[in-house]
Amino acid sequence: MNNRKYDWELMAHQLDYSSSYSMWQDLYQTKKLSTAAIARKFGVSQNTVRAELIAANIPFRSRGGPNNTK
Repeated sequence: MNNRKYDWELMAHQLDYSSSYSMWQDLYQTKKLSTAAIARKFGVSQNTVRAELIAANIPFRSRGGPNNTK
């Protein structure tokens, strides 16, 4: 049983993506949007976005952005 509140597959198709995976991959990996920016775009929490990225098996970027020299 799927207890998720949002139908991400439907959302992805409405935004002209072939699947929710391709949507998450494009927004997070290709367009380099932060989880906070994606959350604002969809009106959900960052934790929801993080959970969906984890469910889609999309690896997280390292923290710190361009100032992270470690």
